[in-house]
This record gives sequence, structure tokens and C-alpha cells, in this order.
Amino acid sequence: MWQYLRTVVEERAAEEAANSFDEKFPRFEEAYEALKWILVREPDRGMYKPDSPFRLYVQAGDPLAETPDIWVVYSVTEHEITFHGIHATEAQTAH
Repeated sequence: MWQYLRTVVEERAAEEAANSFDEKFPRFEEAYEALKWILVREPDRGMYKPDSPFRLYVQAGDPLAETPDIWVVYSVTEHEITFHGIHATEAQTAH
């Protein structure tokens, strides 16, 4: 269980990227909100190198649900999660 929720802060480039993906993928906003919901509660989910302040989290999309794969580079402080970069791609069909 989490102790408290952090605030999500989007750097300008991340915000602009999210807005562009919102136009490209009809259900991006739903998937992105789910990603934020997870990370404010469990910020350690992302991959990281011990000597780097940055983390990478990848949320798999679903082609049937028409949600994209979303990649986010972020950093964590005691009270905030800062999104530095966001990328989304069409979810791949399982083989």
C-alpha cells in the first residue's frame, strides 16, 4: 500500500507530446490517465540505473481496445513525479 500520492508534473515537451498523441490515438487519454494513476501510487515501477535520476516506464497497449503503447521518462521526488518525455506507438498484435 502506498503512503501518499505524488503530484504529476509534466515538463512542457512532455505535455506537448501528450497533446499530440491525444489527437493521433483516440483512446490515448484513457491509457495515459491509467499510467499516471499507477505511477503516483507506485513510482518505483519504472526501470532505472542506480546512478541516474531518471526512470523509464512502459505501459503496453491493446490493439483490440485501441490503446497505444506508452513510454514515459520521469523522475521522482518526495512529493512529485515529473514527466520529462512521453512517446506513444500503436499497440502491437500478439503473435
